Amino acid sequence: CRLYEGELALLPLGNGLQATTSGRVLSVQMEGFQAPKAPQRISDSLIAQLMRRAWSSVFSTPEIIGPTLDLIEILADRRIRVHQEQLDFLETLDPRIAVVMDYIDANCGDTLTVKQLAAIACLSPSQLSAKFRLATDETVWGYLQRRRCERARQLLVDTTSPIAEIAYQVGFSSQAHLTQSFKKRFGTTPGRL
Repeated sequence: CRLYEGELALLPLGNGLQATTSGRVLSVQMEGFQAPKAPQRISDSLIAQLMRRAWSSVFSTPEIIGPTLDLIEILADRRIRVHQEQLDFLETLDPRIAVVMDYIDANCGDTLTVKQLAAIACLSPSQLSAKFRLATDETVWGYLQRRRCERARQLLVDTTSPIAEIAYQVGFSSQAHLTQSFKKRFGTTPGRL
């Protein structure tokens, strides 16, 4: 399992991490977490930025790295708790709906159709639509748009990428389309955020 910059991996107890010649690994044993049965990958762009700054800074002294690693651990703790809440919610759903939600979350930047998502769930498009709405009180398309907007909001806060680039990255056809959906969901525009 290869990790990229800023990714977290929750590993079962007893697994070790090895750094390659091209990267560094921060391994922390988290108190109060039940070890997962299988590795789980979690990405966080803010953690990636902090790690980049800590390792590349000419001022990488214990006085800088120590507090940075403490902050990374706090952020990782928060991110892991949110991730676990989502996993707990998915476990209560019909497995076919959970698979679709997982797929949308992992691929929201791609062009997705209800027909493609229905095939992943081994359902017809109408069956998926009905079961999805019953389970989540949201349409498949509404969930996809919401996840795209949430991902865009995260990128707007965590990066300096232009809004148009973020729009395409999260799956919107244009900046205007992102702005329209974003304002409907959050009551403000991406530019104002």
